[in-house]
Amino acid sequence: MASEAMKLNVVFMATLLSCVWISVRAESSLNHSFVIEDDMFLKDGVPFRILGGDLHYFRVHPQLWMDRLLRVKALGLNTIQTYVPWNLHEPRPGHFNFNGSADLLSFLQLAQNLDLLVMLRIGPYICGEWDFGGLPAWLLELEPPVKLRSSDGQYTAQVGNWWKKLLPIVAPKLFSAGGPVIMIQIENEYGSYGSDKLYLQFLQIQARLHLGDDVIIYTTDGAATANLRNGSLPENGVFAAIDFPTGWDPAAAFALQKRYNPSGMSPIFLIQ
Repeated sequence: MASEAMKLNVVFMATLLSCVWISVRAESSLNHSFVIEDDMFLKDGVPFRILGGDLHYFRVHPQLWMDRLLRVKALGLNTIQTYVPWNLHEPRPGHFNFNGSADLLSFLQLAQNLDLLVMLRIGPYICGEWDFGGLPAWLLELEPPVKLRSSDGQYTAQVGNWWKKLLPIVAPKLFSAGGPVIMIQIENEYGSYGSDKLYLQFLQIQARLHLGDDVIIYTTDGAATANLRNGSLPENGVFAAIDFPTGWDPAAAFALQKRYNPSGMSPIFLIQ
């Protein structure tokens, strides 16, 4: 009887410890944070330097994703950026594709398995030297004609429908939920194109609606006053990031960036 009681006690303790371990893992996966404070990125409260590069899943055969991600790690990088091309995922209105080279979820999971962080650039316009900047050509067939990259109601309705499909796929892969996605970019270098702040605010609101408040949302613009004035939304809690080519004065560029971010919210960081 004593032996049987001891066996039961061992089984009970093992089960209890297993439950505690599962509970701790579940809790820890929900307590991750990636934020900006004191002009630094903080990963789980610790200063973190992003060493990143672009790897676009839609430009690489899925069978080679693992190989390319391993090469990224071999370079010493800890983060990748990728765009999300709307026209690949919604080639016809209401017909969505997330298979094969469009299997974004599998790509994000591979990055997570390799401990790579992801900065996801969701557009809707991505540029990226991609056909029509990632916008679906069928937008041009809508009547009345749509004013692209603007707060035009017909355009924002289509963007809203697209993001209702895309962003629920992304949400479980946010860093705060235990996934690899640390930052979400809306639009791309919009300040070089227009100045419709209602449009940018719409994108920010939709991103927050689907993704919540525990992810950094950012814009990227060229390091020039007009670009940042037209394309940033610091008053809406959107991090204004910059890009500039070789030959530019980085100190002047980052000083300009600071003017378009709240105090303490402008880490030295070149997007591309």
